[in-house]
Amino acid sequence: GLTEFEATEDRKRQVVEYQTQARAALANGELELARQLAQKAMDLASQVASAQTSEAKRGEEARKASEQAASQVTQLEAQSRDAYRRQEYAQADALMRQADALRTELAAKGKAADTQAAQGKQGVADAIDRIRQSEDILN
Repeated sequence: GLTEFEATEDRKRQVVEYQTQARAALANGELELARQLAQKAMDLASQVASAQTSEAKRGEEARKASEQAASQVTQLEAQSRDAYRRQEYAQADALMRQADALRTELAAKGKAADTQAAQGKQGVADAIDRIRQSEDILN
């Protein structure tokens, strides 16, 4: 089977094919066939928009989770300062390294989440454009 990404990309390709076929049918005076093909393109584009909306939401949720995890960094830093005050320098250093590693990991996850959200939103915009193009064929 296809991955969700591959299935969405396949639907995008099919939308373009249906639109191309609908335009050709319209040019040949085959109005009913053109209508059917344009409707299929619109239905698939709607599915793409739904999938891309879900993708954008997952990205936004991942960003929120990343931001919430930032409190762990603050907690590790506070523990490090406490250990330093108790003159437990090795423990303080280990905690600070842990905080730094977590901060780096969260930054990478945040960037990936932002990219995912942006791609999802662009995909929705593209799908809406395809729906409008299909509507234009019908009108």
